[in-house]
Amino acid sequence: MSGRTGILAPPGAIPVPEEPRELTAIRRLVVLMGAEVDRAITHAVCGLVDRDLGICAGVIGQRARLRALQGELRRRCATTGLERDPESAGMREAVALLHIAAELERIGDHCAAIARIGQELAALPEPGGHPGLTRMADVCGARAREVLLAVGTPERSRALAPALRDDRLERLCRELLGELAGRLAAEPSSVARATRVLVVARLLERIADRVVTIAEDLVLAGAGAVELPGLHAEAVSGR
Repeated sequence: MSGRTGILAPPGAIPVPEEPRELTAIRRLVVLMGAEVDRAITHAVCGLVDRDLGICAGVIGQRARLRALQGELRRRCATTGLERDPESAGMREAVALLHIAAELERIGDHCAAIARIGQELAALPEPGGHPGLTRMADVCGARAREVLLAVGTPERSRALAPALRDDRLERLCRELLGELAGRLAAEPSSVARATRVLVVARLLERIADRVVTIAEDLVLAGAGAVELPGLHAEAVSGR
C-alpha cells in the first residue's frame, strides 16, 4: 500500500503563486495546504499499516512545511487585506481563509501524531495497523477534498450540507471498535496494539470534525457572517 502513496514534497521554498489579486493568492495558499494535508492523511495511515518507518518520518517532517505555509498566509492576510478595508467582503473571506488554514495546520498535527503511533507499532511483534483504519482514512481524505473544492466558490460552499451530515466515518469507527473488542477477548496480549489503533481511530474522527469546521467557515463566509473583532491582532501574532 505504501508504494502507492507517492513521494512527499521536501520542506523548502514555499511556491507562492504570482497573482495580481491578493485574495486569489491567499486562496491558493489554502488550497496548497489542503493538498499537503490530504496527502498527509493517506501517508500517515499507510505508513502505520505497512510498518513503513520512512513514510511515518516523512509525515512528521511535513509539519515544518505546513507551518511555513500557514506563516506565509498569515503574513499576507496581515499585511494586505487586514490593513486596508476591514469591512469589505474580501476582508471577510480572508478572515475565513485564516481560520481554515489554522484548522488545516491542526489536521497536520493529528497526522503527525498518527505517524508517531505508526513508529511505535512498528516496534511491536504483532502486525501494526488495521484495515479499518485505511477505510477511515479514505473517507477523511475524500471529505477534505470535497470541502476544499469549495474554497473561493460560494455556490459550492452552499452545497456542503452533505459533507456535514455524512456519518460513514462514525459507522466505520463503530465497526472497528467491535472488531478490536473481539480481538482483545480472544488475545488479551494484544492490548498495546489495540489501544494504539483506537487512538488512531479517534484522531481520524478529530480530523473529520475539523473538516466539518472548515465547511462551516466556508458557509459562513459565503453568507457574509464571519466574525471580525480582534482578528487583526490574532493574524499578526500567529495565535
